[in-house]
Amino acid sequence: MNDVATRTDLDVEAIQLIKTTVAKGTTDAELQLFLYTAKRTGLDPLLKQIHAIKRWNAKEGRETMAIQTGIDGYRLIASRTGDLAGIDDAIHTNQPNDVTMPFTASVTVYRIVQGVRYPYTATARWSEYAAMKDGKPLALWSKMPFLMLAKCAEALALRKAFPAELSGLYTHEEMAQADNEARGERMNRLNDPVAIQRGKDEVAAIDARVREVMRPKEGPTPIHHYSEAPAQAEQAPTA
Repeated sequence: MNDVATRTDLDVEAIQLIKTTVAKGTTDAELQLFLYTAKRTGLDPLLKQIHAIKRWNAKEGRETMAIQTGIDGYRLIASRTGDLAGIDDAIHTNQPNDVTMPFTASVTVYRIVQGVRYPYTATARWSEYAAMKDGKPLALWSKMPFLMLAKCAEALALRKAFPAELSGLYTHEEMAQADNEARGERMNRLNDPVAIQRGKDEVAAIDARVREVMRPKEGPTPIHHYSEAPAQAEQAPTA
């Protein structure tokens, strides 16, 4: 932790606060990368403008970190460059069999490049981004599906227009599918008979070790004999 503090402008207490709130479970190396990204983008972790999220990665067989912000964080970063020249409202297409749900969302972002206003358009598809469980959208994806998909499209367009400023940083809405995969992987591990048996074996081994440590030692308990020191004779008073 002290090593991380020496490489940043934050003191140890601030870094500890970040690690226990917006960067839970990160290693020192991951925390250092997160703080570097926060400094580069100008987003404040203590104001919860940027987060480090750990998710299970099935390919690597361990949890990995993703650095995330909200769409407002993306807009702030782009605006600070002085080159952001407007963002169009999202254009949606509907699901073929359900006009109340979006199929795609497209957003155009404009950036000034050498004095010229250039458009950068990106499209997000429902099947690629929506947070789902048992075939149904979750939370805000159920309540405001058009808005949520539009945020994903806007994030894609902003990253296309400002790649240097936004590389390695993703919005919460974009990562909803990653949460789907993490939930699915957790369920697979919970239902995997090999993993279940491995867990049972580990518990049995721990129980056996505890019993071994707690088992009374063989042989009689040694009895210690103590003798009192003899009382000193009183000396006769001297004349």
